[in-house]
Formats: sequence, structure tokens, C-alpha cells
Amino acid sequence: MMTTLRPLAGFLAAVIAVASCTKEIEVADSVTHAPLIDVTVEGSVPATKVTIDGATPLWEKGDRIGVFTEALVLCPAFTANAGGMATTTFSGQKPEYSVLSCAFYPYDASATCSKSGLSLTLPQKQSGTAHDAVMVASGNEKDGFSFRNVTSLLRLTVPASLGLRKVEVVREDRACGPFTVNTGTFAVTSTAPSTYLDSRVEVSGTSALSGEYVLAVLPSTSKKLEMALTNNAGKVAFVSTTFKSGNAFVAGRIKNLGTVPATLTFYDAALVADPTTTHGRIHYGNASNETFKAYEAQYLKDMESFLNARAHEVVHGGLVALILPGCPNETLHSEIFVNKVAELLGSTLMDLAKKVIN
Repeated sequence: MMTTLRPLAGFLAAVIAVASCTKEIEVADSVTHAPLIDVTVEGSVPATKVTIDGATPLWEKGDRIGVFTEALVLCPAFTANAGGMATTTFSGQKPEYSVLSCAFYPYDASATCSKSGLSLTLPQKQSGTAHDAVMVASGNEKDGFSFRNVTSLLRLTVPASLGLRKVEVVREDRACGPFTVNTGTFAVTSTAPSTYLDSRVEVSGTSALSGEYVLAVLPSTSKKLEMALTNNAGKVAFVSTTFKSGNAFVAGRIKNLGTVPATLTFYDAALVADPTTTHGRIHYGNASNETFKAYEAQYLKDMESFLNARAHEVVHGGLVALILPGCPNETLHSEIFVNKVAELLGSTLMDLAKKVIN
């Protein structure tokens, strides 16, 4: 059974949530476990909601969207029947007798829906195109779905001469990972980063990156942004940006970061700590594995030099007593008492510095 629904009336300047997956409804088990039937819905991207230099993003044939029923059941992926346009139809299946109530792009089988809204995930590793943006749709099965971008887009241009194989954009707060969208207001909420990867998004390639790239990040009021740039030799350069006015990370808008400087100083990644994870701190117990490996590599070199020097000083048959701090292998660096004290001291000094500046 194939049902074609009437088109969405034009591009809406303001999206009206006719029905959402937050709507309370009692559904019998017979509906929840009903057999699947074929259905076609329409999805559009209003030009006023998601634009890149004034151009409306277009659907591509094969694009997959996720659709929830009013019973908060995620249907199998709906697939775009045609591309090259801002409005297209999506075909898929839904439980018989159910009503479709909200949708999102791209399809994610792990997405969930509750009274608080849609729970989605923004990938940490991205393709570098606007297709990484997460969109959520209001509307209904009868009138179609009107999608809007709930992530912020960052555009940058990479010169081929740099020979970069990875670009990471880093913030102090959560930039990717799980987040929740209110399907009535489209407001985005997320938790604090749980790992250093939650604060960064990246685009990488097996060959040198060149040209324009777009990265999607979660909306934020943060004014700071760091870039970690890795070249083909595995060396790293860092670029820091502070936005003095306005909000750089607004949902549905794109921020132009310009062209990456063609002249950068690259450092051996094994010998330097990543300043994008230590900026504004005197100590960092939650540093990335790369940072710990850098300290470990330097520690091994220093200890070897130290022991070689002592070997020349000790008489034949003599002993050297060493007292070294340590911790069990399974203990997190962030849980070590000395590191906690250093973090507290660092936070205190930063507060004092801010008072002096103000």
C-alpha cells in the first residue's frame, strides 16, 4: 500500500510545530507491534532556515531521514526519491495505524524520542561538508515535514601547500556527541564534555586536504576556538581565535573562519602537549592520550640520562635509592590526589588573574 501525501505549502519563514514527538498519547500494544506499511512523506528545507552564502541546501537522492510516530517509535529509515531540490519526497515504512509526528536528518538508528525531545548524536569525525549538519523537522504526516538546522556550521579554507591530513576544531565546551533537541522550540541542550574528544570535531583524509571544508558543531555561547592542524609528516601546528563580538556558534548559521595561514610552525606531536587542551590552565589532569604519551616519552629520556649519570658516580657494587611518586595503572590521572590539588591551585590562580585584569 503506497500513500502519497499532499505537498507542503511553500517554504515557511517560521516553522510551526503542528505535531511533535513530545505529544502525550496512549497507544495500544496492537498499534506498537503492528505490521509495517509503505508510506511517502514530503520534506523541505526552507531557505530562511539553513543557508550557505544565500543558497538553500539541496537534498540528494538516497538521503536518509529518521521519522518517529506519535507513539515515540522510530521507523526504519526513509529514503529520498529524488535530489537536486530543496523539497523532495521520502519513501519508507511505518507501523500500520500509526501517525508520523517528527523527523530528523541524517538517520541514526540509536536516536530516541521522549517527552523532553529528540536525543541525537553529532559525529566527532566528519566529512567536511554541510551534510554533517543535523536537522530536525516539525510538521506532520499529512502536510509534510519542514527541516531546520539545529547545529552551527564553521567554514574554513585549507591551502594545498600546507599538506594537511587532519584539521581539528576545538572548544572549551562540548562541540559534538549526544545532545537533545526540543521539538517545539528547537532549543539544543547538552552536557559538559566527558572526554577530550567531546570538545573537538575533525575532518581528515588519506591525501592532503585542500579547498573549502564545513564542520558542524553544537550551538554555544563560547567566544574561543582552537585549531589543531596535522600535516602529512605527523607534525602539529596550532591556531587560536577569539570572537570579540556576537555569537560564533548559532544554530542554523555558518561562521566563516577564513583561510588557514599558509605559514605555520609545526612541532613534533610526540614532544609537545596540545595547547588546545591546556589553554588557561597551569595543570591538566584530563589531558588527551597524546599529551600523556608526550610526557611519558620525555620522562623515559630524562630518566635514562639521569641513571646514566648516576652510574658514573656510584662506586663498584654501590646502590642508589630512589623515591618516586606513582599510582596503580588502572587509576585515572584525573583521580590522582596530587593532580586534583594542582587543578584546584590552577583554578585559584586563574580567578586571581581575572580579578587583576578586571
